[in-house]
Amino acid sequence: RADRAQGVLQLCVGRRGRREFVVKDRAEAVQAWLCGDEEAMAQAEHKAAKLVAAWLAWFKTQSVEALPGVRVDVLVRRVRQGAAEVFTLELTELGFSMLGVETLPPRVFGALLRSCFDDTGPTSEERARIERGEKKQRPASPGGDAKSEVR
Repeated sequence: RADRAQGVLQLCVGRRGRREFVVKDRAEAVQAWLCGDEEAMAQAEHKAAKLVAAWLAWFKTQSVEALPGVRVDVLVRRVRQGAAEVFTLELTELGFSMLGVETLPPRVFGALLRSCFDDTGPTSEERARIERGEKKQRPASPGGDAKSEVR
């Protein structure tokens, strides 16, 4: 099962190699990065979905175990009015960065947690905890502070 991020990400390389990740919603991305070309965005989304599906199919041929998480970075280029190209930039299996986007960790890790229940489903108590995003305090570890964890 795939849970897609709703934001659109762009990597800008600045002075001295400093990188800045900018998140824009779809409408802002169309205006800022595709010259307001809605048709090119629709084509890019369609092509990106096909590209990601092809990569996911390829991953399935590499192992009998499903990947718990993968990040597929896609570059989009507007080539003319109403037309776009898409390219694979990077495939990152687990251990991937959330690029400093604060909304991604809860969404990604929530999707990973939900996938753990795909074959059995959570109990009603587990489902309620997941939906509430309940946290509890763990006791301090030897030499460390108490940490918060989802119950």
